[in-house]
Amino acid sequence: IQRPKYLREEKLDHCGAAELIELLELPAVKLGRARQLYNAGYKDLASIAKSEPHELVLTVHHLPLKQAKQIVSVAKLLVLTKVESLQEEADMLLQ
Repeated sequence: IQRPKYLREEKLDHCGAAELIELLELPAVKLGRARQLYNAGYKDLASIAKSEPHELVLTVHHLPLKQAKQIVSVAKLLVLTKVESLQEEADMLLQ
C-alpha cells in the first residue's frame, strides 16, 4: 500500500529532497534509489519512460535488469496516465 502523497512530501521536506517526490511514485523506488536515479540524470518520470532498461542498469549502481524493466514500464504507464488525465481536463475546459 502506497502512503498518501502528502505524507511522502512532508517526510521529504524534512530530508531536503522534494525534487524526488515524482520518482518515489515508482514501485520499489525508495529514497535511496530515487536519489541514485536523480543523480544519474533521471529527474522525472518522463526521463525514465524515455530510457531503456539497460541504460538504467549501466548508470544506476546495483540496479538489476529486472527491476530496471519494471521501473521503465511503470514510468511509461504513469506518464501515459498523466497525459490522459490532462487531456480529459483540457477537453472539459474547452467544452
